[in-house]
Amino acid sequence: MLSKIKDSFEEIKNSEEFKSWEEKHLSSYLTSIFFIDEFQFDFYNPETDNITSFKKENNEIKVIEEKIFRKEKSELKELKLNEIKISFDQAINLIEKLIGEKYKGEEKQKVIVILQVLKAPTWNITYLTKRFNILNVKINAISGEILEEKIQSAVSFKKS
Repeated sequence: MLSKIKDSFEEIKNSEEFKSWEEKHLSSYLTSIFFIDEFQFDFYNPETDNITSFKKENNEIKVIEEKIFRKEKSELKELKLNEIKISFDQAINLIEKLIGEKYKGEEKQKVIVILQVLKAPTWNITYLTKRFNILNVKINAISGEILEEKIQSAVSFKKS
């Protein structure tokens, strides 16, 4: 998937929509990549504290600018794709091994992937399982170390 990410990223960067936006947002940088069914590339602008997302939908480049949703203001670090050493497939293999060892019987129904920089570039992968559990695993995208893992029932979420 890393090569697909890089190919999609190049397609976004070469689009007229991105080039036009980039001319006006020189201080912005890639901060995360989100994937459910399509790639979404998120760029942070420290001057405005906004995120601008780019994704390809129905052969069109969609551009969405939003204020950042977060509890407390913290620096969003730049994601540099050339630093990523652990591919998405390797990360998934680590999760499948973890499931075999600790969460037998859990099968993925839907996968949500975020590639972002926490302390280091991190694969933040969430499985919604056929048993209606949510398994979230964070993997260092340079070393392959599992940084965090947790599972909880999807039905345990309460409205606030």
